[in-house]
Amino acid sequence: MGQWYSEPSAGAVVEASNGIDVYYTYKFAGRRHGEWECECSLHRARGKECKHISLARKAIRLGRKIEGVISFFDYEKAFK
Repeated sequence: MGQWYSEPSAGAVVEASNGIDVYYTYKFAGRRHGEWECECSLHRARGKECKHISLARKAIRLGRKIEGVISFFDYEKAFK
């Protein structure tokens, strides 16, 4: 049986609390519509929305970088 993969429709690079590391956050469309993922241990261990996802969502909603967000993209808005 084959595996199914999805490309992210939005995402961001967000600073870690230590100011050195970064975490990548992604929003997936398709089968996992609206599901966000983050590399941080809180999200991976518990599946809860972390502060990195919250910052990414806020930057995407505002359409500009905010404190703590290094870069972001939103293909849903870009191709409308």
